[in-house]
Formats: sequence, C-alpha cells, structure tokens
Amino acid sequence: MSDGAPAVDRARLAALLRHRSGRPATAALPLTGTQQGMWLAEQLAPGLSGYHDVAVLRLTGALDTGALHDATRSAGAAHEALRCRIVGTDEPRQVFDAEHVDWKVLDLSALPEQVRRDRVDRCVALASAEPFALSEGPLWRVRLLRLSAEEHLFVCVVHHLISDGWSHGVLLRTLLAGYGARVLGRAPEPRPPATGYRDWLRDRLARERAATANGTADLVARELPREPYRFGHPDLTGNRGERRAVGVRVPVPDAQRPAFARTCARSGASVYMGLTGLLALLLARTTGGTGAVFAAPVAVRRPQDAPVMGCMVNAVPVVVRTTPRDTPEQAVARGSEAVLAALRHTDVPYREVARAAGPVLSTADPLTNVGTEQFNVTMSAVRLGPLTVEPLPRASLHLRHDLTLSMGEGHGGLLELWSPPALWSPGTVSELADELADLVVAAAGGRRQNLSA
Repeated sequence: MSDGAPAVDRARLAALLRHRSGRPATAALPLTGTQQGMWLAEQLAPGLSGYHDVAVLRLTGALDTGALHDATRSAGAAHEALRCRIVGTDEPRQVFDAEHVDWKVLDLSALPEQVRRDRVDRCVALASAEPFALSEGPLWRVRLLRLSAEEHLFVCVVHHLISDGWSHGVLLRTLLAGYGARVLGRAPEPRPPATGYRDWLRDRLARERAATANGTADLVARELPREPYRFGHPDLTGNRGERRAVGVRVPVPDAQRPAFARTCARSGASVYMGLTGLLALLLARTTGGTGAVFAAPVAVRRPQDAPVMGCMVNAVPVVVRTTPRDTPEQAVARGSEAVLAALRHTDVPYREVARAAGPVLSTADPLTNVGTEQFNVTMSAVRLGPLTVEPLPRASLHLRHDLTLSMGEGHGGLLELWSPPALWSPGTVSELADELADLVVAAAGGRRQNLSA
C-alpha cells in the first residue's frame, strides 16, 4: 500500500477476509465472568490451565468407524457451543462459526502389547494437553485409537470455555444416540434449540452485569476470611508449577452410602452438601484451624437448558464454618448451611468476588487452594448392538487447586480426592482419603477406624 493510501478499517478488513475464506462472520458475544477467567488462564498456560475436559470411552466389539465419525460431526452441528471460537485479545468475544471437529484415527494395532500401552498413554496425554487455537477453533477434538479389530479407545477433549460438567453428559448422550441411529436405526436424540446457548449467554451476561452493579460482589467478599484460604499441610511442599493431577478413591463402603445419605437428609442436606462439610472438618482437624473456603462450580441452568451444551456454570466460594471439635453430624449440617448460602449468589462472577476480596495473590485461584465438584456422567457401560461402550475413569488432567474433592451424582457415585502428585509427599493424599472415608462412615452411624478425634 502506498503512503498516500487511505487507512483501512480493521473490522471491515477482517470481515472481508472471513468472507473470502468461506467462513461467514457471526454475531459476537462477550465472555461471561467464568469464561473470562478461563480465557486468561489459557493465555498464561496454554493447554495446562486445568480447563480441558477429557472423556475416554472403551469401545469393544464391531465398530462402524464411518458412522461414529458422522455422529461426531452431527453433534457439532447440533450444539452451537461446539462451533464456538474466541476472537480478540484486549476484549475477547465469542463467535459460533468454527469448522467441524478435529478428528483423527490412529491405528496402534500392529504394535507389540507393551509398546501399544505406552503409546496409548502418550496419545491420551498429548490429546489432553495440546493447546487449542482459541481464535480459530474448534475448541474440541476427538482421537480414535484402534487397538485391535474389536477394541478401540474414543478420546474426546473439550475446552471448558464451551462446556461444563453437565455438558459432558449431554455430549456423550448425543454421540451415542447419533451412532445408534446410524447403525441400529434408532430415533436420533432431539436437537436442542438452534440458538439455545446464545440465548442463555445473553441472559447470563445481563444477570452478571446487574449483580456486579448492585454491589453483591462486595457483600459476598465480606463473608470470606480476611486472608485467602490456604489449606496448609506439612507434606504439601512440592513444585507448584506442575499441575498434572491424579485421583485417589475415597474408600467409603457401599453398604454405608445409603445410611450416609439418610444422615444428610435429616439435616436437610444433599450428599454433596454433607461431603462438603466433612471435607471442611477433615481439613480443620488436620491443621487445627477453623473454617474453610472451597471453590465450587455450580450449574446455572434454567429448566429449558437441560439439552443445551455450553459453559453454563459459575464458581462460588463456599465458606464452611467448622471447628476441629465438631462431630461428623454437625459438619454435615454446616456443609448444608454453607452450600445453601453460596447458592444465593450464583449470579455474581467469581472473579468479581476475588477482586472485591483484595489483591490477587495466586495465579491459580485467588481465594482458595481447595475445590469441590459434582459431575453427572454415568460410569456404567452401554450396549449399542454388537458394540459395548464403557466410560473409563479420568486419568489425565491438569488441576488448578492443590486438592479437589470430586463427587459423582447420587449417593452411589464415584468419590475421589484429586491432587497434583508433584505437590504432595507420597501417600499423603491417600491418607486424607482414608480419613475422609472414616468421617463418612462415622456420620452414617458406623464404626470409626483410624479416626483421630
């Protein structure tokens, strides 16, 4: 361009380039408060921010690879969140015109067994941690690993910018229904409203603006301790730069779970609330301190949003006012009180509460180093004609918190403590899991074992 040429409007040039590339521009929306925090974390640590959701399915039996590919592409067409990409840097916004899913088939069947196992672990780890090109999209990928003619692994990685715990189940159900429709002639799952996610986003953004403007963030921040909550343990001394995490099962006997659910119900608590209170009691007894703060993602869906996929969640700080002298039953009640209090402020963005609380002292979470989560994904196998689909436990993820209690839905769900091993002395988190199980048994009226008073 010559020195005397008129300046070109950047927005118009971007639109022209998009038109030439065959990708029509779509209306852009701002990011929610939750998404803004995720986007910033991804800029600081691409692929390692802890915001990649990984699902691994074992497929046993005769697989129609073409039908599975078609079902995957159809899922992208059905859920507009799967077509999302994030544009801009100073004020990032989201548009919904990304191309189809990043799909690759890797045939490992000819490798020797041990080599194949190692290669599977590497492929899953790479798919889980490889950064997404946020501005280009798509923000999800699929890797189909062929182990033999009758065994495959389906690895699906979705960025939390477009997903949440509920959406994890929505996507898997969409994929399985789509495959069944193609192979078995079953009726496909009804599609969600064409603009359901964007409608939800507009409503959510309006609620966040109102909650921020009326000073609710300051109100929530005043309920927090004066200093950020940090669970301090003598064996929590490792490298905080390494966030790759593993889960340790909390060994609650199946026979005690219904009794614990009844204990929770007597206090007006859900199992999730009761476990939150017991985790706070465990940390209080471990450190001798009082009270705990947990970061808890909460679904903020309306009834009509059940079939919609997207980042439809907000983290809330749950302040549990326990003391080391509390009984397990008292801790269950305190957990109920704490969660119910936190749920009153789901419209307030977590990042606004953090700002109101004071200077940000951690790049991971400015309010606490402990999290809780509940997910609704079934772990039972599904039969699709000659094919058996078995969800595998999560094995590869990066964790933002030093310790997270992960709970499956219902009193029979999977219960685990997740942590980055690089931060902890060997065996410490397993000991905490055993002690938490003892507290659950005690609350259920069972016999305590190895439980310090």
